Amino acid sequence: MPTPVGHSLAGYFVFSAIKKPERNFKWTELVAAVIIANLPDADFIPGMLAGNPNKFHHGITHSIGFAVIVGLLAGIVYFSIRKKHFFFYSAFFFLCYSSHLLLDYLGADTRAPFGEQLFWPISQIYVMSPVSVFSDVHKASDSSIFLQSLFNWHNFRTILIECAILIPMIGLLNFMKNKLKKSTTA
Repeated sequence: MPTPVGHSLAGYFVFSAIKKPERNFKWTELVAAVIIANLPDADFIPGMLAGNPNKFHHGITHSIGFAVIVGLLAGIVYFSIRKKHFFFYSAFFFLCYSSHLLLDYLGADTRAPFGEQLFWPISQIYVMSPVSVFSDVHKASDSSIFLQSLFNWHNFRTILIECAILIPMIGLLNFMKNKLKKSTTA
C-alpha cells in the first residue's frame, strides 16, 4: 500500500496526462487532483475515532463504484463553480481517484483483510495483484500512536521506491507530450 507521497505523485501524473499544453495551468486543478488521489484513505478517519485506524481501511472507499460516485460529485461541484465541462471534469476526478486504487492494487498488503474491495458494489471480495510493485506501509493499529508510527525507516524506504518509480513516469509523460507538441507545431 503506497504512502500519501506515492498517491500524490499519481494524482500529479493524471493531472499532467489530462492537461492540454495550450491551456493555462490552474493550481486549483492540480490541488484537486492530489487531494482526490489521496481521498480513499479518508477511511482511516472513522477507524481512528473508533480506536483502530485500520478498521475500515480498504473497504468501499477503495472501489471503482466509489470512484464513480466521487467523480460525479466532484464534477457537479466543479460545474457549479465554473459552469462548464461537467463530463470532462467528472472523468478527470474519477481517474485521479482511480489512480489510488491502482497503486493500492499493486502494493503489498500485510494486514487482513488483504487487498481492497475494488469491485464494490458488484462484489464484496477483496482483491490484490499477485505481484507487488510498491511496498507496504508500517503503521500501528492503535489510534493513540498511529500518526507517530508512520515515521520510520521502512516507510521512508517505501517513499523512495514510490519516487523512483513514479517520478520517471511523470518525466517520460511530460517529455512525450512536449515532443508531440513540437512535432504538431513544426
